[in-house]
Amino acid sequence: GTLDVVVVGSGVSGLCAAFGTLRDNPSVTVAVTEAGDRVGGIVTSVNRNGRLWEEGPNSFQPSDEFLTTACDVGLEEDIILADPKSYRYVWWGGRLRPLPMSPSSAIFGDFLSFRGKLRALLGAFGLAKAPMPQHEESIKDFVTRNLGEEAYERLVDPFISGVYAGDPAQLSAEAAIGRVHTLEKTGGSLMAGVRQLSREKKANAQEKPPRDPRLPDVKGQTV
Repeated sequence: GTLDVVVVGSGVSGLCAAFGTLRDNPSVTVAVTEAGDRVGGIVTSVNRNGRLWEEGPNSFQPSDEFLTTACDVGLEEDIILADPKSYRYVWWGGRLRPLPMSPSSAIFGDFLSFRGKLRALLGAFGLAKAPMPQHEESIKDFVTRNLGEEAYERLVDPFISGVYAGDPAQLSAEAAIGRVHTLEKTGGSLMAGVRQLSREKKANAQEKPPRDPRLPDVKGQTV
């Protein structure tokens, strides 16, 4: 018979596209194609030599859209949220270093050099960054332009690699980190965008529809 939709690839994006299409349009026929011998793309669990480990992305951003899809496919009881108070570490300069979790730790911690901190701070306020280009930027281009090379290498590259299991130099900033990417367009700088977004959230708080009761509470910044 004739198919209404063909999804190429059975990674997370392909599976979500197929599932969302059928959820919203139950009458259509959908086929998912895959060149390999398994679904899931680069997401997989490996059990070898008595050890179990995960390959591909090691975390996810718990947006309501993401959590709703997880619940819809039957994973409601399997969702695990990290403790937002727990430190995250990156191996740098021969030892594990905690990522900054507050303005004070970002200023006084040793995760970035003094020069790196100054560059990131000035860039966040729009005082030391290149003009916004006309072409589509990668995550690396966007972060380096706004916060500097050091902040990209030590902070963003490890985080993006853990979430997407991809190369930030190849991932579109607009597609992958759209919420952050929009801040600069909205306010002219990252910090100005944050302030404007906060004001808009307060103004629209009463208009927000009720949250799906199946979704877990997401407290603070967590993955």
